[in-house]
Amino acid sequence: MEKKRNERPSRRGISLGTIFMLAVTVIVVGLSAATLPRLLGKADFDMDVGSVFALSLDHAIPSLALSQIPISDRTAEPAVQMTPEMPEILFTPAPTAVPTPTPVPGGTVTLTLGGSVNIEEGIRKSAYYSDSGKYDFTEIMMLLQEEMQSDLTLLTLENVTCDTEKVSSVNVPSDVMDMLSDAGVDLLALGYPNAMDKGMAGMQSTVQAARDRGMMTLGAYVNQADADTLRMVTVDNVDVAFLHYTESISSTGKKAVSSEGADYALPMTLISGTPDAMLADIRNAREAGADLVIVSLNWGKVSASKPTAAQKELAQQLADAGADVIVGAGTRVVQPVSWLTAKDTNGSIRQVLCAWNLGSLINESRKDGNVLGMLLQLQISLDGGVLSFEKVCYTPTYVWRFKQDGKYQYRIAVSDQTPPDGMSDDHIGYMEKAYRNLQKYLGDSPVTLRTK
Repeated sequence: MEKKRNERPSRRGISLGTIFMLAVTVIVVGLSAATLPRLLGKADFDMDVGSVFALSLDHAIPSLALSQIPISDRTAEPAVQMTPEMPEILFTPAPTAVPTPTPVPGGTVTLTLGGSVNIEEGIRKSAYYSDSGKYDFTEIMMLLQEEMQSDLTLLTLENVTCDTEKVSSVNVPSDVMDMLSDAGVDLLALGYPNAMDKGMAGMQSTVQAARDRGMMTLGAYVNQADADTLRMVTVDNVDVAFLHYTESISSTGKKAVSSEGADYALPMTLISGTPDAMLADIRNAREAGADLVIVSLNWGKVSASKPTAAQKELAQQLADAGADVIVGAGTRVVQPVSWLTAKDTNGSIRQVLCAWNLGSLINESRKDGNVLGMLLQLQISLDGGVLSFEKVCYTPTYVWRFKQDGKYQYRIAVSDQTPPDGMSDDHIGYMEKAYRNLQKYLGDSPVTLRTK
């Protein structure tokens, strides 16, 4: 091998550049070998780095004088480091999250609203059966059962039912509650001028008798907690709130309220001359979630056929506060039905129905204005938070009194329908007259005769 190399003297050894790169490579390898274990976390690896640099390069690098090293007469240009262009990244903004709208509950509710029930002496006696010594009033309203079928039916009772007290024109047997519940009454307004004539004992007895028959009571309360409880019923996703107030209290009732500290018992239309309490109750009902607010009032003078200017002013205040339907009783005479234009706090305009007085559904008077009555029947829909009155109609009624076995009997008949069995020609004529008079009392009221 050596001989052959000597035979080719003209061949140069390894070039300077090659030798230089070999040296650099050896150094880099050595450093990598020293540092790689540390980077990998293997601290127990030990290497003599000095031995790497002590490698003999005597046979690899020829001895050259400085004059023998070729040096270019041109200064090397610095290498240009090219930074690759970053590709343009287009950011597409995330779509704005649109909250799913909460469905607004909607539905339809039907209402039947009637006037007052007045069980006076003649009516009470007609329901008494001497052979059993008991009362049974149920037949008095049996002819109205079909007409009172609705989601919610409201009547006013102008009597106290306290079985421990002597019966009278004010206090009647609690059996009268069977008549009302059997006829389909759901809510019973008990606030009227004589409601506290038998004190809190009479009030509590009356309220309990109604509740025992499954009826909700309004306007007469047995304690403060009862008075503070909002009466609200949900029908087909429509929350309906009911409020009831009385315009006056008898002198006997006022004494009972004062002596028993029962200011909560009978909510008044005016307190200290202002309706502020009523207006606050309406607003509270709205805040509690009521979609429909019904305000029932026992007001007006007996036999008055039209509302007073003060009543009109008060009704407008109730409408502006948030009432949707205002219905009155107490005059024993039917008064017109009107639309009121209300302006809410947000400036929106809406229509409020006001039945100034529905008169008396049952009483013993035979005066023309007292023998007639009506049931106001409404169909109200809620859609998107907006109420609409789909139907505003009425059923005319007549207090039919006849003799049977030498004793007067009373029935409430529908005056525009076929006369009930056993009604004489004279009584048919009286009933037809009552229907005509009712139409006169209503005048141009925006109500129509109900249709089946």
